[in-house]
Amino acid sequence: MKKLLLLLILLPINVLWAYSQWQEGNGPFGGYVQCFVKSDNYIVAGCNWNESGVFISDDSGNTWNKVTKTDKPSWMVPDFMVNQIVKRDSTDIFYIATSGEGIYKLLKTNNEWEVVNLGFRDAYKTINSVAYKGGNIFISSFYEGIYKTSDEGKTWNLVNTGLSTKDVAYLKASGDSIFAGTTDGLFVSKNMGANWTVFSTELTGKYITDIVIKDTVLCVGVFNEGTYSFSKRGVLLSKPDLRAIPKLRPLGVIDGKLYGAQSFYGLYYSDIPNIQWQSVSSPLEDQWPLCIIDCKDTLLVGVSGFGVYRSSDKGQSWKESSTGMRAFKFESIATMGSNVYAATDINGVFVSENKGTTWQRVNNGLGNKTNTSDLLINDTVIFLATNSEVYISNDKGANWKAAPDLNAMKLATNGETVYVASLDRGINSTGDNGKTWQHVNFADSSKIIWDIDARDSIILVGTNEGGTFLSENYGKTWTNITTGLENQSNTGVLIKDTMFFITGGNKGVYRSSDRGKTWELKNNGLCCIPSELKAINNIIFGTFPQTIIYSLDNGDNWNYLSNIPALSSKKSTNASEEDVIQSMGYSKDFLFVGTSHGFFYQNIKNLALAIPDVNNNSEVSLSNFPNPFAESTTIE
Repeated sequence: MKKLLLLLILLPINVLWAYSQWQEGNGPFGGYVQCFVKSDNYIVAGCNWNESGVFISDDSGNTWNKVTKTDKPSWMVPDFMVNQIVKRDSTDIFYIATSGEGIYKLLKTNNEWEVVNLGFRDAYKTINSVAYKGGNIFISSFYEGIYKTSDEGKTWNLVNTGLSTKDVAYLKASGDSIFAGTTDGLFVSKNMGANWTVFSTELTGKYITDIVIKDTVLCVGVFNEGTYSFSKRGVLLSKPDLRAIPKLRPLGVIDGKLYGAQSFYGLYYSDIPNIQWQSVSSPLEDQWPLCIIDCKDTLLVGVSGFGVYRSSDKGQSWKESSTGMRAFKFESIATMGSNVYAATDINGVFVSENKGTTWQRVNNGLGNKTNTSDLLINDTVIFLATNSEVYISNDKGANWKAAPDLNAMKLATNGETVYVASLDRGINSTGDNGKTWQHVNFADSSKIIWDIDARDSIILVGTNEGGTFLSENYGKTWTNITTGLENQSNTGVLIKDTMFFITGGNKGVYRSSDRGKTWELKNNGLCCIPSELKAINNIIFGTFPQTIIYSLDNGDNWNYLSNIPALSSKKSTNASEEDVIQSMGYSKDFLFVGTSHGFFYQNIKNLALAIPDVNNNSEVSLSNFPNPFAESTTIE
């Protein structure tokens, strides 16, 4: 018994461990699917949003798996923003053009997929397009034109001779030709890029966005005009009606039909070469299809924000087919009874009635406003911030209605009044769940509001480099309560009991027990500076890209979580490392965490909480100003 007690005493107490395992939900799924390419056995999908990466399906698009590298866990795989993927002849080797991560080769070795960088890994360089022909890889970008390699990326050479511009948006190899779509028309090379000639003067001065080839016909997408068709010799076959809306870009050819789309107008098809578009009746009517491919009598369409849709009856009916594809960011998580709601950056809102085992998308009424930033539930009414408008649902998310002339980034409530903070319209409030609204005269409308919290008559607002503002009378008057602190960029604010907390910048967490007159820097045990703070069952939780911190004693001491699946086990303050934690929410009994790898939850009662050694000042050096920093700072 003594040995057992000694063992318990010696256990490290600067970590929050769980008595039971975290549970992982199944979904939600979706993403910004930019492109498809297929081989005999696989379909490869590239996602272009929030460093989403590459997914592979071996069952005709029913399910998807993210590419993982053979010698590293999945969370260490480079997450690309993919612009285009091409296949190398009849092999299972693919080349991937990315934004900021250069050009990659994807291949299968020892029955495992592997990604290999071939160069141009530069955060400021976007590879717009890639083409492969005869052992040569061609890539294009804006400002620099076209590069070519004949040795799998060991050496690269510029091949721009004959081009009128170095802004090259699209490449396509076909037969003995390579086509280059630029911001000044379409060019062609018949000698492996040694020189380029104008394909057709009909396109000179036009921004070429896409090239689709069917036999001897080229279908060329032109920005803000639509789709032209030419013979391979450059003879114009048809041109778009410039008065027509939408102005469709070509996506691909299936069963002799050309498919096209633009913005949120849905999917269209046409005969070739005389292009006359007809709408495809489908759930995609108000969505933005980005790519299309056929696989074993199945049509797959990649949709902006919504992942993959599939049709087995030539487009007569469609269903979502994104299982396994998680290519979006959790912006906010909230609960109502047993329902868990997840707001995402491009996918709108999902709801789960079983802690994430299954999810249903609930976007009716949002239209294309699915880029959300915050979610708040006030009693039985749900408020959603979409970066451009505020939406309200009175029926558990089944239907949404826009609030008039409001936009929002952050939401807060004191239990009766809901506050909406926007980038350019200050703060607005409603005391009747959105029936009527009042404008709150915020202290400085030029400040960008990062966070807002409310309790009774008190409103606390954190801004970008403008300090933290306090109102004690429902927003009638305001005071900057952090004018004496160097840390003026506050990404998170929290009201807990009679205390205020602020976090952000490079200093740590501040606490005030006298409504902002004096502040104390509370960093003991703090492994990193959280971006937001939440009080749950008298515990303060904070999020950082690679961990969740917590405090049992109102910030006097901090611990951190290290056992959420997919999280790095080491503490880190390097925000450039793998961003994992995206959002956190809670109910009465459960803590919910949305990460770049999934949705997880844990019963709060099952968490073993420990107060750290008060002599442990953390392994991370958090600089103070002035140095030494006084225990208490009075704001004059």
